[in-house]
Amino acid sequence: MEFKVNVGVLNTILKTLKVTYSNKPTLEILTNISIEAKEDKLIFQSSNGTTSQRFVLQSTDIKETGAICTPYDKVAKLVAALNPNVDVTFKLKTTNNKTQLIMQCNRSRYKLNTLEFENFPKLPQLDEKDNSSEKITLSTNFIQSSFKSIEPSLSDDKTDVLSNAYLYNDEDTLNLIATNRHMFTNVELPSQQLKSDFIIPGNLIKGLAKTKLNSKKTANVTIWNNANQVALNWQNALLEVTMFSVKPNKQYLSTDIIKRVLDQVKNNMYTLKINRVGMLNILERVNIANDKKENTGVLSINENQFILTDMQYTGEEILSNETSAFDKSFTVGFNIDYCIDILKSYTDEYVNLMFAQNEDLYLRPVLIVGSDTRKKSILTPCRIKVEA
Repeated sequence: MEFKVNVGVLNTILKTLKVTYSNKPTLEILTNISIEAKEDKLIFQSSNGTTSQRFVLQSTDIKETGAICTPYDKVAKLVAALNPNVDVTFKLKTTNNKTQLIMQCNRSRYKLNTLEFENFPKLPQLDEKDNSSEKITLSTNFIQSSFKSIEPSLSDDKTDVLSNAYLYNDEDTLNLIATNRHMFTNVELPSQQLKSDFIIPGNLIKGLAKTKLNSKKTANVTIWNNANQVALNWQNALLEVTMFSVKPNKQYLSTDIIKRVLDQVKNNMYTLKINRVGMLNILERVNIANDKKENTGVLSINENQFILTDMQYTGEEILSNETSAFDKSFTVGFNIDYCIDILKSYTDEYVNLMFAQNEDLYLRPVLIVGSDTRKKSILTPCRIKVEA
């Protein structure tokens, strides 16, 4: 195997492969990436056992075909330290039954250890003719911003099915939701009919959110769904990237529960319009005043007064409201850390905090909406002690 590739292009590929690279693997092969040189393309792959990634790079600089695995960490660090504007050559060399990958760039030359390509996990191929699969194509900017929006609402517990997102049809709307039971984010996607609802693994959500996509070169991302796996695929004239993940073998929340949550914040809402960055600063200060065991914020609303305090009522922040006064007084408790995470997922100058007018609700959820009403975030309420 022998080929030449631009250092800058290879560095971009390796940075993205890191998303699915395993530095604490159960198998040694998973600390490696596979490199395959075919007649007119180079294929780079990484896997952590559950999530995998494949890059297909069109190339005319392949002198000899072949395939090998080499440690990701070492090759990534070496490539990152090279001049991005030059080419680097890779060539396999076998001496005394030991195969090494020779990496040469100008006067720099390094020998990399290798493992057999056949031992690397076999990644599936996306088949346009496979009727058992279905695909949804969305614009790069929209799908990536949607994934970034729902990421804070994913559960941190990887054994929990709620560490994943859920894609489902609701009448004429396609919805992407994520919840960790404390907060809930729903994004309405452009209308496309699904054969069936399905889970999108959290690894794919986080992976694409971290990946730098050039929307000028890559217009769309396609979500593929089949019986066992979900894949994300995007391509341009030079490069095709596919990210795979195994579906969790668990049932997500029922759509009835999801609709019940959304129905609580659907109509007749009080609206508090606030400056997003200003609110973030206020929340940080209130959190400092909180006891270490508490991170609850208490928002007291009394007609045209909006006061945010810590759980112990040791300090207070008066909020400025860009909308009219409320006709009812009430108090809302919520987790400050989760509220901060949600507000950071928005980019708007102003966002709306919305509260149900239903007087029967003892605990009021907080609905957060920015300028794009297709995205809705819900903070579940906390029980609080009301100051006498």
